[in-house]
Amino acid sequence: MAIHGSPRRFCNRAVGWRRTTEHRSRKWRRAHPSAIDLFSGAGGTSLGLLAAGLDVRAAVEIDQCAARSYRLATRFDPILADVREIKGKDLLRAAHLRRGECFLLAACPPCQGFSTQRRGAGKHSDKRNRLVFEFVRLVREVRPAYFLLENVPGLAEGAGQPLFGLAKKALRRLGYGWSEGVLDAADFGVPQHRKRLIVVGGRRHLPRARLPAPTHISPDTLHAGRGLVAWKTVRDVLQGLTPLGAGQADTDDPLHSAPAHNATTLRRIQAIPADGGSRRSLPSDLILACHKGHSGHYDVYGRMPWDRPAPTLTGGCNKPSKGRFLHPEQQRAITLREAALLQSFPPKSHFVGSRDSIAAQIGNAVPPDLSRAVAAELMQLRTAYVRSWLPRRRLGAAGRSRPGRARIQEGCLRMGCDEYGSRAG
Repeated sequence: MAIHGSPRRFCNRAVGWRRTTEHRSRKWRRAHPSAIDLFSGAGGTSLGLLAAGLDVRAAVEIDQCAARSYRLATRFDPILADVREIKGKDLLRAAHLRRGECFLLAACPPCQGFSTQRRGAGKHSDKRNRLVFEFVRLVREVRPAYFLLENVPGLAEGAGQPLFGLAKKALRRLGYGWSEGVLDAADFGVPQHRKRLIVVGGRRHLPRARLPAPTHISPDTLHAGRGLVAWKTVRDVLQGLTPLGAGQADTDDPLHSAPAHNATTLRRIQAIPADGGSRRSLPSDLILACHKGHSGHYDVYGRMPWDRPAPTLTGGCNKPSKGRFLHPEQQRAITLREAALLQSFPPKSHFVGSRDSIAAQIGNAVPPDLSRAVAAELMQLRTAYVRSWLPRRRLGAAGRSRPGRARIQEGCLRMGCDEYGSRAG
């Protein structure tokens, strides 16, 4: 939105911010600004946005099982479609918004092509790498007040750096500024080390978006962190669950069902020391052929430590051959319920699909507690900005005090909400 002359003057020509009588109607007088979630998956991002006080009005997901899981998490259906086929007007219609009225557009494009876990020449030619430009396109078409982009650090530091640079140039031309950085989910109350690139941007005339400050810290340096609490650990979230052996299930929770392992794999698991042990301890007859003479990937067939955050979960988080995904002391890989808790999903979350599909939905999700922390920072900016327009009995050019309602209304319109903090639509 362009503001000409006095900052108090509202420009009717600004796209998406026209004065109408609609902003006085009751449907605008609601408490939460609007959000749209792209690449929504099973709902990790949306759950965090909702917890922070936003109203998620529309979402897009291409996978049918993930879309059904999203429905169970949020109580509404996402648009089941490829983002490349979605237009901004489709999103706005689904959200009952006009262009420029959305407060936050959030996206977590598939990151496999930028991940350090993936090797080989194929990662550079992955067609999903260019989905970041679809996000830029939808920012242009929806014109949100703010945007949130989450991805692996490799988008900015590794294979994705050239594409990321082009995307930022396009966002700058659209009139957006941003803050970016790599955050560890463990620093925000997630019982898992999960480093992710977070880019939070907004229109230049609005308060500059900020990354949230950590709320948790390593217990080793707890004395140096004023007002911070220790990281949540694996013990904090898994200790109260029903103990299981390989192939066993909790009759009260279908998601808390342990994977079955063949005899050789079970012998291998039993040889791994409890509480953080690794495959370094395996006898020679149990070492996999591909690991003989190989000095890396020691997280494979590793156990999680009880009193530290879990390692980064992936789409194979229920398989010991995919990483450090063994239970700290029980002779099995972690269950899907345990994986969901380590991602900070609510304890009663439900998912739809096969075991591998659900593992991918959980492992690929944005931890709800991380997205909540980022969104809460934006909500604080919004609140401070709207309050800055409250009447202070300041005299105008004609010697009369400016009406308080008009000032509140103008500030709220800039933030995509009405004078009561509601969302447009």
